Amino acid sequence: MKRNPYSLELETVVAASPLLGHFLEDRRPVREAQDPALVRRMLEATSTPLANDAQRRLFAVAPLDVLVSDGPEGKQFHLIELNGTGIGGLSNLPAEVVGPILDVLTDMASHVAEPAPLFVLGVSGKESSERPRLNKVMHEKLLFAEALARGLRLRHGRGEVFALPTVLRGHRPFEAGVPGVVLGYMKELIAAMRVDEDGRLFLGSRPVAGMLNDRFVLNTLEHFANRVDLNRLFTINRCFVPGADKGVAYRLMNDYVVANPSPRLPDRVGFEIVYDRATLIETVLAWVRDGRQVVIKPHATGVGHGVDFFLRPEPEASIIARIDESLQLTKSHYGASEGAFPYTVCDFIDACIIAHPEHPLHGHKYELRIVVFQDDGVLRALPSIVKVASSRYDATNPARDALINNVTAATERGAEGTDFMLPLTHPRTLELLGIDFEELVEVSACLTRFVAHVIGEIQRVPSEFGLPADDFQGRIFTPSAAE
Repeated sequence: MKRNPYSLELETVVAASPLLGHFLEDRRPVREAQDPALVRRMLEATSTPLANDAQRRLFAVAPLDVLVSDGPEGKQFHLIELNGTGIGGLSNLPAEVVGPILDVLTDMASHVAEPAPLFVLGVSGKESSERPRLNKVMHEKLLFAEALARGLRLRHGRGEVFALPTVLRGHRPFEAGVPGVVLGYMKELIAAMRVDEDGRLFLGSRPVAGMLNDRFVLNTLEHFANRVDLNRLFTINRCFVPGADKGVAYRLMNDYVVANPSPRLPDRVGFEIVYDRATLIETVLAWVRDGRQVVIKPHATGVGHGVDFFLRPEPEASIIARIDESLQLTKSHYGASEGAFPYTVCDFIDACIIAHPEHPLHGHKYELRIVVFQDDGVLRALPSIVKVASSRYDATNPARDALINNVTAATERGAEGTDFMLPLTHPRTLELLGIDFEELVEVSACLTRFVAHVIGEIQRVPSEFGLPADDFQGRIFTPSAAE
């Protein structure tokens, strides 16, 4: 097959990125460290067929974040977030995982039948206007954009990738109605869109046919006061509400565990959902008075924004002041006029630390990222990385940066994100964490079935998730031209 002379390897783009605009992180060392034999075993062991063909259009990928604690029957694994197609860290995954994810996106785009469809793909970053954060894995979103554009070409003959700044300058192919995908930072895309009187979402003069990134979808709907007609908008994933709202994900997990108990999962997630400042303050104060250690998590925010921990006795005035700081941060970064409500109030999990005394990250808390994805009608899971907190944990004086296990928190300290990241499907990593591979297989299979449960609920009772009662995306689609 003749090679396209205008194609580039992703690694070339990453290597040249400082010359092209801003530094991009090279995750190839993490990706190449995933053990091939363990990867194959994991993908086989977690295989879970979707319940019906319509579910193929409801879900592509979700990178679940999970805490680990020591339980009476071994390790227990606690869901922190479901997440979705806003996944950062796609390039931590081997080709046998990324390929099927991109194929699913191509297939989904090929099923959008309206003339000259336009997708918008939101990227996290630039939340703060004072200190705009640039996304260091932006190149991963180019893979998603290309996959969607391929699907548009299959059905419509053309499919282009556009950048939002170019679109806003009056890019001719965009204005001419060429089918395509617009890539941009979420906050800037939302500011550039509008909704007409019929509930149709527009970017400039063009109607938006599809959106990718669960949190981006939810932020957009709320920005427009839920006036967007979801029967005219293809969203990837369709389970964007539990993907972006931790409280909804926890409710679904509690329902799942009742029907499917496992020693690897807790019996329930202890949480409450609150809808205003007064109730948030009242709930946190009541839990603290009862001796509970508390975490507050805002709705549909990213990279730990607004998350705070109340682990030791402190004056009520101090607690209220910290709650107000969280609310103010979500107002300024996400345009939430009253704060990013509803907030989820939940129990703090005293999770494991890296215990090996000789390891450079000894004493640091961590979480696991387990990626569940669709592979041609079958769900599979691959444990991707260990995300390690950037500071050592001190139980007598727990600092926030010793409790937030995300790559952005590490880079804000001037470190490379990969300095606080370990390949998870690797024997030495599992030995370091004291996790048996079969334990990891078991919990990954449980979480894959949990995602299947989420997809099933989205299809069964869409109205409970703010979707139309007769949701078009949960029905069988007309076959694409490619089929």
